[in-house]
Amino acid sequence: MKKALAEKGAVSEEAPLSHEAAFVALVEAYQGRLGRFLFGMVGNTEDARDLVQETFLRAYRHRHEFRLRTSPAAWLFTIASNLARDYHRRRRVISFLPLLSLRQEVKVETPPVEESDQRTLVREVMASLPREMAECLYLYEVEGFKSPDLAKVLGISPEAVRQRVARARKRFRKAYRALEGGNSET
Repeated sequence: MKKALAEKGAVSEEAPLSHEAAFVALVEAYQGRLGRFLFGMVGNTEDARDLVQETFLRAYRHRHEFRLRTSPAAWLFTIASNLARDYHRRRRVISFLPLLSLRQEVKVETPPVEESDQRTLVREVMASLPREMAECLYLYEVEGFKSPDLAKVLGISPEAVRQRVARARKRFRKAYRALEGGNSET
């Protein structure tokens, strides 16, 4: 994304997002991903849309702080993650309903029944994880963040990210097997 923006001449080291075209490209590239992430964090479509809009509004207001050496995804997901935390603080609600398979749902119009059941099971398992673990696992596995970028988003060290992902995977597997009716031992 950074390279594409730079090639279009929309960004430079001196004025990274000063051109309207650069910011529009950023919105187009990340709007869907942020929407899925925030829906998973807040569990409400309207609130997720509002938070996506607020994410881009804050990014626009602080566009002068963005630099090409920074990952646009990490920058935007940090803003979105902070807004989701504020949302929960305001409402005293802790929930996480990620749509891990949303990409397939968008591509496949009528999924087989087993896939639908599996998606429901994945959502239930993710909702059962502590919010911090679910958030980390979702961003790592679904959004494809690497440990250094995810560490910036979550405000923790890369080693803490690796540990959190490992623990979240282990708890996910155990909870998944338990709900599925299989053996819950690893």
